[in-house]
Amino acid sequence: MRPRRLLLVASLALLLPTLPSLSIAQRWDPVTQDPPGTDRTNLTGNRVLVIPSSGSHLTGVMLIAEGAGPHRVVVLLHGFPGYERNLDLAQAIRRAGWNVLTFSYRGTWGSEGTFSFSSVLEDVRAALMTAANDSRIDAVASIAGWNIGAASRDLTDSLKYVAAVNTVTPHLWLLHGATANGLLRERMTHVDEWDLMHAVPSLAPKSILLIAAQRDQVAAIAQHHAPLVAALERLNPTRVTALVLDSDHNFSDKRVALTRAILSWLDTQVPR
Repeated sequence: MRPRRLLLVASLALLLPTLPSLSIAQRWDPVTQDPPGTDRTNLTGNRVLVIPSSGSHLTGVMLIAEGAGPHRVVVLLHGFPGYERNLDLAQAIRRAGWNVLTFSYRGTWGSEGTFSFSSVLEDVRAALMTAANDSRIDAVASIAGWNIGAASRDLTDSLKYVAAVNTVTPHLWLLHGATANGLLRERMTHVDEWDLMHAVPSLAPKSILLIAAQRDQVAAIAQHHAPLVAALERLNPTRVTALVLDSDHNFSDKRVALTRAILSWLDTQVPR
């Protein structure tokens, strides 16, 4: 069996000009239309996964695309837990012909254990090991709210593609075992290690999509997005696609535009 290609999706921040339409849209539009269902022996479906991570069990699901495959795989990482999980993106990516793994970190949304930033990185490792098996990981599209994608760069040195969307609205009561003071202390302990600007040399050779929201009042563009884009463009301007949508922190009124931008980038950047 030919190995599948696995795409990791976590999150940092993204900017956007108009991108070309998907080639698949010449047949049907995965953003707004259900899959054609022409392959009756290889229909879409969901496979529930229980991912072991440092003694805890993480809840996960693999969204299986239509067709015999092998399918390229996206691993979708959610952000600092609030109420937005971007599962509409997962479904659209699946309709476009990708398998999508989405899961919940320790201490969030039904997964066992205690939440911390460090445990998130361990959980990403565990999810990749579970998903990979016979797959080759060759891309990262990050859709999370803090520096998950870059902080886990030690996991993704061999990856060529990174996409990142800025979507985080933290609500501590959703995080089992976590406190504001505890998370702040952890963050300060790793302030240099998890600084995205320090990750620029390792990120620059990759094909990167960064998307931010113009009206974001949680993660301001000037502080969280523009410096990273500028640093990456100085090192490798041809590999960075930076987009800004006129929307709020959760891209509430730009879900279709956000989805089209990500699918277009995947279609044009990641080989089949």
